[in-house]
Amino acid sequence: MSIQNHIISKNTPVSSIIAVEEFNQLNKKEQEYTYHLYKASWEGTKICFFQKSWESPALFYILQQVFNQPLETLKASSLNNGITEEEYTKITCYCAAIIQNSGNYKSFGDTKIIPEISEEIFYKFISLSRCFENKQIKEKINNLWERIKKFVYNFEGIYGFLGLNPQGLSGFYSHDMTKEEVLLVDEFLQVIKISPLNTRIGKISNKEYIVLIASANCKKKSTHFYNDNKIHVTYGDFAPFMRRISKSLEKAYDYAANNTQKKMIDFYLEHFYNGDIDVHKESQRVWVKDISPIIESNIGFIETYMDPIGVRAEFESWVAVVDKDQSLRTGNLVSRAEDLLKLSPWPKDFEKDKFLKPDFTSLSVVAFGSSGTPLGINIPNYDDIRQEDGFKNVFLGNNTGIPKKIDYMEKSLGDNLLKHTKNNIFFKVAYHELLGHGCGKLFMENSAGEKNFDENLLNPVTKNKIETWYKSEDTWGSVFGKLSNPYEECRADSVALYYSCFEESYDVLLPECKPFWEEICLAAFTEFVLQGLASLEYYNVDTKAFGQAHMNGRYVILKVLLEAGNNFIKISKTKNSEENNIDWISVDIDKSQILTTGRKAMGDFLLKMNVFKATADYKRASEMFYGYSMVDENFLELRNIIIANKKPRRLELQGNIIRNDDRSLNYVTYEDNFNGIIESFKARFPFVDEEVLEEWEEMQQYFKPLNN
Repeated sequence: MSIQNHIISKNTPVSSIIAVEEFNQLNKKEQEYTYHLYKASWEGTKICFFQKSWESPALFYILQQVFNQPLETLKASSLNNGITEEEYTKITCYCAAIIQNSGNYKSFGDTKIIPEISEEIFYKFISLSRCFENKQIKEKINNLWERIKKFVYNFEGIYGFLGLNPQGLSGFYSHDMTKEEVLLVDEFLQVIKISPLNTRIGKISNKEYIVLIASANCKKKSTHFYNDNKIHVTYGDFAPFMRRISKSLEKAYDYAANNTQKKMIDFYLEHFYNGDIDVHKESQRVWVKDISPIIESNIGFIETYMDPIGVRAEFESWVAVVDKDQSLRTGNLVSRAEDLLKLSPWPKDFEKDKFLKPDFTSLSVVAFGSSGTPLGINIPNYDDIRQEDGFKNVFLGNNTGIPKKIDYMEKSLGDNLLKHTKNNIFFKVAYHELLGHGCGKLFMENSAGEKNFDENLLNPVTKNKIETWYKSEDTWGSVFGKLSNPYEECRADSVALYYSCFEESYDVLLPECKPFWEEICLAAFTEFVLQGLASLEYYNVDTKAFGQAHMNGRYVILKVLLEAGNNFIKISKTKNSEENNIDWISVDIDKSQILTTGRKAMGDFLLKMNVFKATADYKRASEMFYGYSMVDENFLELRNIIIANKKPRRLELQGNIIRNDDRSLNYVTYEDNFNGIIESFKARFPFVDEEVLEEWEEMQQYFKPLNN
């Protein structure tokens, strides 16, 4: 793959996620509660660096030391000693990208990020910082840099992507672990009933492994023998961060709004101490009962997108303030959800016996401690809680970016999308999260052999009786494995696109838009077609796989729409006369077929998706999904054009909450540029964290880099 795919351009836009007004409207107690959750969130983000790659924690430590001085003096030292202005900008761009992605791989796409300047110039920049005036620190950083520089710059082969050797590398596993070894250890964990969510696996030697479980308690250890393999289970991974997270949560406890929030924090504290995922599940059962709080938050090992196997979760913690106006709209959508589900293309037997109406709020993010901030969230991800207790949806309204120009599309389609982008995003995220992730029943059999479905029911796809279902020990994730993430995101997106075809959908969420709802529907189809094309950037030609679950799903939707025929969607190669006649793409949509061909295509596809998921039919689901995921020569040619003309993906900049000398709290913002991201990083972590380095060094016995 081209080196350009691994470089963050100095032209990359920086977009602020700011909640000044929302924070200032809180009373003192609410501000204190928010502040301590904010502290817990960012403390936990250090874990993400370890999960991302072997070298990322060392990079974090080096950046802390280098930026432990005013940026003006660091820039002056650089420019006065032979580093050019452009080189300095490229350096700050790279550093900002590492900070925002919580490591040196992109959070969206899993691609390695490398500096756009030479190794010599980058080291020169590091050596010109004030920290080099201290002999001990200088020796420490020089030692670290010698050990990691090869991995900072290498993007060839396995070093270019997150994955398992030989497809890539991951911070969740030793570099020399194979997929077969990981699956063996995970099989063992299932036998002894330990969830892999908050674990990492180290390879000690052939047939000897260690499972590290995140917890503050470092004393619990055991050794087991399984299929001629020796497996150690050790608690206390990330113990320093677990303790600090807990300390902030203890302080937040005193400012909680109600006993439900206090009970939730009690479970969090127990979970972070003992590492037991069942205890975290209890915190989520309580969390879903905390209805419409002014301050919303969640914390733990949540999303499994980053794990090549799809079972280990990246740490994620966030706190946000409710947007009352938008939340009234999403609340109305919740209240009408059961009626809307009657429009779904699957029989009612494949829908939940009772739709557990979730809390659905629109929020302004105060802190999102992970490697990237989504537009919406639907959690918890635990299947049993979703089925029995319900779930919550949130729309993160201060994280929406509006495009300035639409490429490839016929002009009227592009203009229509720009006109309705804001409403289209709100509609898409709301239906994606609530009905997309919230719809559909899982056919299950409990340990007593009782089934939650009629055994005589006919499968509407195969026309036969139900042949497969989830056994008592099964979960959606365990049956569908790595397919579960792209499949589920595709299903949720497909629901949003399908529901955009019904006037009733707008009556519930955007009643003021009813007079022109068909324009928003057209905008929805336009965006998904464009997203399907954009997804080709995330396709790895070598591994023949997509590096991002959402984009894989959107490519599949594009293929479904193209398969509908009738010249509904037309994509062709052309030339751009406005840009020196370069290779270009022309896309057109037959507007008259949106509510006929388009709606039918999505309805037929959704029927299959939901039935296959409901019945644990991995075989048919994978054949269908991976079939649509195939990228042929025609799309590879389009991919070349997409990559040649791609625009840099934005970097995020979040504000900070700072305690003043008088103990009051102040929400601080920064300039929308690379320096702003670095300044926010400095203020967020004002003290160089030696325990990051200590934790990293301690783990070298298990996580040894290849060829080192």
